[in-house]
Amino acid sequence: INCQHHEVLLFVNSWFVVLKVGRFDRNYLVDYLQRRFAFLAHYCESHLSFEDDVLVLLTRRYGFPETEYLAHHRSHQEFKANFLANLRSQIDVFAKSGPSYLTDTILIDVLKDVAGWWYAHIRAPRDGKPGGPDHIYRMHMAGLSGAQLHEIMNDLLVMAEL
Repeated sequence: INCQHHEVLLFVNSWFVVLKVGRFDRNYLVDYLQRRFAFLAHYCESHLSFEDDVLVLLTRRYGFPETEYLAHHRSHQEFKANFLANLRSQIDVFAKSGPSYLTDTILIDVLKDVAGWWYAHIRAPRDGKPGGPDHIYRMHMAGLSGAQLHEIMNDLLVMAEL
């Protein structure tokens, strides 16, 4: 899961840099944005669903607090409904208006919001600031035995086969 977190942040950051420094062909910008968004949306759906599966197992079998699970799941739903929907609507505006409509601030600000949500969601505590929701379940998993972690992995494999 942590490797997936690194990957999504690298993906969003590289997308941000390409837009910020203007390393794109304006003739193909809409296609570029649509392909990048499609990948991001698919990635987020897949990752967040997998994380939800892990949280369900932790809650049902390993004492993870249900209130934490529900809050975490709700944050995933809100991310998809708000941040990803906002990014999608910005790309749709560019698709309808043409590449000349792109400004340095609109899409870049939305991407900053997406990256900010991911960072806040996965961060560990530091400098007196609390960790994000992912840190809560990571700490819970750190308290499980090796055998329990092995069971969780087996359960996830079984779920994936269904």
